[in-house]
Amino acid sequence: MITTFDVVLAHIQSSTVLQIFLVSNIILVVGMSILVWLYAVRLTHVQNMPLNVVEFTHPQLPKLDIILLILFSHACILLAVMIALLGAGPFTGPYAWIGMTSALLISAALSMFAELKKRGSRAYASGVALGTSVALFIVVIRLLFAGKPLTETVIAVLFLFGGIAGSLRLLGAGRAVARSIVVACIAAFVWFMIFSLPA
Repeated sequence: MITTFDVVLAHIQSSTVLQIFLVSNIILVVGMSILVWLYAVRLTHVQNMPLNVVEFTHPQLPKLDIILLILFSHACILLAVMIALLGAGPFTGPYAWIGMTSALLISAALSMFAELKKRGSRAYASGVALGTSVALFIVVIRLLFAGKPLTETVIAVLFLFGGIAGSLRLLGAGRAVARSIVVACIAAFVWFMIFSLPA
């Protein structure tokens, strides 16, 4: 008896594009997992530093909850896109989901890497996630009035609310909020430009 897994496996074996996509994203996920383990869980970059160096340089101590929040907000956005937005704008064709998945995986990886290495980077990570969420939220609402199935649209909106909530939680205070809002506006503008491309 042929299972769904067999069908998916046969499809992957017959498509070079899918194989490249899977291998590159598996490498990305494994690489980021190792970095998160070393820098956020084990704090290996600080373990061998003398105390006076730590006091003088104040090395970045990434927070695991921030990294998980970045992952959560990007996962919510991706799920919303998979449910409601494939076939909209330029995301048409049998491999439309590959572009969106790759874009959001790379965005999540860059955001997590920045949190691991650079102090104050969460304002930029939250800005990208917030701008993406808001832009896609508006697109999904427009699809609701364009005859898209109600159930799909409502579920997608709920996931986008999760992305918005996650990215708002990443906001810092003071200047970080202003930076995040500017980045969010830029990210939203970029997504609107992408969705205005012909199908």
